[in-house]
Amino acid sequence: MQAVGVSVWVSREALIDTVTAVSGSGPAYFFYLMEAIEAAGVAGGLTPDIARRLTLQTALGAAKLAIASDEPVAELRRESPPRWHHGTTHPVS
Repeated sequence: MQAVGVSVWVSREALIDTVTAVSGSGPAYFFYLMEAIEAAGVAGGLTPDIARRLTLQTALGAAKLAIASDEPVAELRRESPPRWHHGTTHPVS
């Protein structure tokens, strides 16, 4: 069954809890990060609507980039400031 997202096969039943932590509970962590980014935008003077739209599009764009890339996400994070923003993004290490 595949209601949302992808289905994966794990070789051992013991991995089910790990899959649940990564995938089943994972969206809450992304929402928490998105909430913080959105709040920072509002604190910086953006309207809540603009902060939300920018946050959602940033998350979507980052996810699409990661899906399309063969590089680990850690490498994408390390490369993102020089590759895409030419210095406007402070390196996140």
